[in-house]
Amino acid sequence: KGGTLLTITGQYLEPLFADTEDQCAADPSAQFAVRALIGGVPCRETRSVDASTVVCVTPEGVGMADVTVESTVYGTTRSGMLASSFQRFAVVYGGVSSGSTGGF
Repeated sequence: KGGTLLTITGQYLEPLFADTEDQCAADPSAQFAVRALIGGVPCRETRSVDASTVVCVTPEGVGMADVTVESTVYGTTRSGMLASSFQRFAVVYGGVSSGSTGGF
């Protein structure tokens, strides 16, 4: 069922030309957007914490999945992907699938 809170860390998760690390996340006029995808499916919710951290709530799915982060400012998008870096498991009780969990 998804719903796992996932923390993604890396470099350059906010634009290089931001005046401060938190400017884009805090200033809607900066026209900044960040999006995380698990296996090509957008997370239910994605938030930029700072220039090196993004958190998201994972979508439904089972199996290994690529993790992709896209950041957009003023119409320019950069993205990075880590192949097969998230494992989602189906938890089965009495033959009924009841959710998924995962992590790096």
